[in-house]
Parts: sequence; C-alpha cells; structure tokens
Amino acid sequence: MTDMEKPHAVGGTDEIRLNLQKVYGVDRGTLIFGSLSSAYDRLLFAHHHLKLLRKAAKPAVEQGLKTCGFLESLDNEEGTEALFSQSMHQIKMHVTDCIQHLHAIGDTVAFAIYFFIDVPEEKQLIKKNITLSAVHKLFERNSALPGTTVFSTKAKELAINENYAYLVDLNNHAKHRSIVKPSVSIPFDREVSEEEHEDLLIFSTVEMSSPPPSLQNRGATPVHAQRPILPFIESELTRIWGIYGEIRQEIEKEVRLAAPKAGCAAARQA
Repeated sequence: MTDMEKPHAVGGTDEIRLNLQKVYGVDRGTLIFGSLSSAYDRLLFAHHHLKLLRKAAKPAVEQGLKTCGFLESLDNEEGTEALFSQSMHQIKMHVTDCIQHLHAIGDTVAFAIYFFIDVPEEKQLIKKNITLSAVHKLFERNSALPGTTVFSTKAKELAINENYAYLVDLNNHAKHRSIVKPSVSIPFDREVSEEEHEDLLIFSTVEMSSPPPSLQNRGATPVHAQRPILPFIESELTRIWGIYGEIRQEIEKEVRLAAPKAGCAAARQA
C-alpha cells in the first residue's frame, strides 16, 4: 500500500469566502465558509494521522510476526516488547483521531449544504440538530428543495454507504463506550508476504447500530466483520475527500454565478 496523495483545496479560498458573503450576507456566508474550511482542515488532520499510523504500524506488525516465529528475531534484541507496546499505543491514538475527524467531516459538510440552500421556514432544522443524517433525511422528505439534484445526491453518497456506517459505529463506540482497540492478526496456516503486513493490523469487534433486516431479531446484537485498519481508513479518507471536493466545487460554481447579481442588487439599494 502506498502513501496517498495529500488532499488539496478546491478553488481560491478568498474568492469563495467573499462571494459567499456577497450573496448570503456576512454572517451566513461566513457560516458556510467556516464549515467548508473546517471540513478541509479535518481532511488534512486525518491524512496526517494516517501517515503517523502507518509509521507506527510497521514495528508493531513486525514484532507480532517475530513473537509468532514468522520473522527471525535476533537474540540480542532488547526492548522489543516495550517497542511493541509503544507502537500499539500510538496506533490506538492515531486510529481514534482519524475516525473522529472522518466522522465529523460528514456533519460539517452537511452543515454547509444546509445553510447554502434555502430551506423553507416550516421545514427548517434546529441548528444543533443539523447532521449528515438529518440533512439527508430532509432531502429525502422534500424532493423539491433547491439543490436537491446535486447536494442530495452527494449527501446520500456520504451517508448511505456500508463503510460510512462502519465508521459511524467505530466513532460512537470510541466516543460513548471505549476506544476501539487495534490488534495484530497473524494467520497461522500460511506464510505472510511483506506486502500483506499492513493488512494484519485490524480493528476489534464493533456492534452494528443499524443492522440490516436480515440480521435483526436474532437474539445477539449483530457485529461488523473485523476489517484491516490501514486499508479501511485510507479508502474512506479518499472517498470522503472526493465527495467533499465535488460539493465544494458545486458551491463555488453556484456562488460565483450569483455573486455579480448580488453585487448589482446591493449597488442599486445603495
């Protein structure tokens, strides 16, 4: 697995901020821009923690393989157990940070979308209740809302996704119950290639908060299948980053078209 490219900003930040303020007024424009900027910052934070996570994973996995006899361990090696414990602690820290940032991006982007479109007063949400799930459901119930054709599609792509459901449950478990512990899973029935080393680092078991109908009413609470940590986080970061870029580009395009008209209207009123 190679290190993914660093997320890049979409469009000029000063231009989109000024255009948003021109079209929506300073307060609302600043609110929308603040959410877009915060989501981008979280992409960078998650990307940074992913790099540190990969760095910490290497000694943890190698020590796990040595302990199980899959890699040669030198007799004079000292401090390997301490190195393993330190690496696993760092992994737990960076995994938790990655999960929290990726989960928050969905709600933060939804906040920007909500204030970018004009929601009729009778359908408006309480500000503290504006989440990705709430905005997605708002679009589902009201197909005639402005921006439905673009923003509802992107909100759905973010929210209705098996990996995102897993991400939500990981975050909620870490937030409300306990930090999701990583572990090194060694297959004993075959040799492990060096390319597979990163895939040996896996999440511990996490319960499903919204299991599919086929798994409901079976007594025990359904759980997610355990997944390799690094491939999952990189894949979800790449997916969320791509959707964020499309949402921001659409906002930038629409507000750029509307800004000249808003400027003319303001000049006439003056």
